[in-house]
Amino acid sequence: MKTHRLVLTCLVLLSVDTFGQQPGVNVNVLPSYPSGVFVDPRGSVVYDGALPPSLSSTDPLRGDGYKQRQDEPDIAASTYNPDHILAVFNDYRTVAIPNDQGLPGSSASAWVGLARSYDRGRTWAGALVPGFPQDTSTVGLNSPLHGMQAGSDPGIATAPNGQFYISGLYFTPSANSKIAVVHYRDVPDTDGGDTIRYQSTAIVDTGSASSSGNFNDKPAITADIARGTTNPSVCGPVY
Repeated sequence: MKTHRLVLTCLVLLSVDTFGQQPGVNVNVLPSYPSGVFVDPRGSVVYDGALPPSLSSTDPLRGDGYKQRQDEPDIAASTYNPDHILAVFNDYRTVAIPNDQGLPGSSASAWVGLARSYDRGRTWAGALVPGFPQDTSTVGLNSPLHGMQAGSDPGIATAPNGQFYISGLYFTPSANSKIAVVHYRDVPDTDGGDTIRYQSTAIVDTGSASSSGNFNDKPAITADIARGTTNPSVCGPVY
């Protein structure tokens, strides 16, 4: 009889816990119109009046006009300032669809995207991890990810001194796969500016082509505090 009552009690507790975990309101971490300016599929220009009715080459990186191109997100707040938040996700903005107003060129697969917020998640601005197929910037061309055709499965870890470490899988179909850690840092030296800045990219493992060897997949990441010191700005190891 005691066993029966114990099982019944557990069932009641599980039922209460399940009932309490209801989904919240969906939050889009990228705005509908990139930088307030967006050319819709019909060709008309929509803008907020404060900006000229034209698109710069970087505008499509800041928003998602379709509000549907991101999945599998991870998110973390800066260890410098909890108002500063970085989100990472699989990002399909570079994949062409009919009447798409995405980035120049086209891709067959997603890349790792990110979005920054400096007001605790109220507003966001987007970007892609440097090195994506359409990236012609100096930083992108010098990235060890340059030449890869796809990126996915991001995770994020924070460390003291405003450090963000983003893990991810990068690959070219039927070719090598790479596990990389992309380093960003919150550098709060610009009043009202973009302070979460790209630092570097490190390849931590390389796999073989998926058809002929070991294809690396789905990394995870975490960071530790520094041991043997009381200095709060010293970072510990990243795993």
